[in-house]
Amino acid sequence: MPTPPDNPETLEIIIYPHPSLREVASPVQDPSDPRIFALVSRMRQLMLADNGVGLAATQVNVPLRIFIASPTHEAADEIVAINPQIVEEEGWQETKEGCLSIPEVTCSLRRRQRVRLKYLDLAGAEHVVDVRDFLATICQHENDHLDGRLIIDRVGPIGKLSIRDQIRRLEETFEQAAASTGK
Repeated sequence: MPTPPDNPETLEIIIYPHPSLREVASPVQDPSDPRIFALVSRMRQLMLADNGVGLAATQVNVPLRIFIASPTHEAADEIVAINPQIVEEEGWQETKEGCLSIPEVTCSLRRRQRVRLKYLDLAGAEHVVDVRDFLATICQHENDHLDGRLIIDRVGPIGKLSIRDQIRRLEETFEQAAASTGK
């Protein structure tokens, strides 16, 4: 069972095609563990530094079911979701999405317009909230990360063609970095 890192300050956002992005995250056993709080703090710091609106723990190479969603970067609008589950969906919307782990790639996708999200907060309290529109997109995107699914998996054939060169460059850069470090 994965555990939170002891020193999350060393964590960085991992970039596609890092294999950890394809891992299915494990449930958090103790949301009140101080290491979870430290992990979430580091995730928030990284997300805001890259001007993101969401970040999953798997994107910092921690295979735990945690994500942050912050559409406005205001504390009052932030959701820290531990062991999130989408328990209801409604309607459809067209979205244009990017991803901090897949830089310079945007995809046009179809997502649910409203989702009911069930999750635990950092104190272990259960919440069930209805989120709509942009926040619903963020929550679905981050929840996909926890299941090892990326936006490039959801894009249609024409969309795949339009991002093919960017994806190939990311893969080549990753392979070169791995070869230079011997991994």
